[in-house]
Amino acid sequence: MAHAPPEVVDGERPSVAADVYSLALTLYECWSGENPHRRSSPAATARAIGARHRPLRRLRPDLPRQLTDTLDACLASRPSRR
Repeated sequence: MAHAPPEVVDGERPSVAADVYSLALTLYECWSGENPHRRSSPAATARAIGARHRPLRRLRPDLPRQLTDTLDACLASRPSRR
């Protein structure tokens, strides 16, 4: 659940944008050591999906800015903005 994109949590069919989101979230978690949406329960996690997250740049200023900016853009809650 913690890697599901917002539109899938809302019951929409997955698309390529959903895959982009899930991959970006997996990379965010690998590089930051945290999933920005994971909460203490599945219901709380579902409510947090799509909420604003801390930019990866704040957590990993050592990574190239273009990389962190791209990854954050891929985590946009609206599929058309990914």
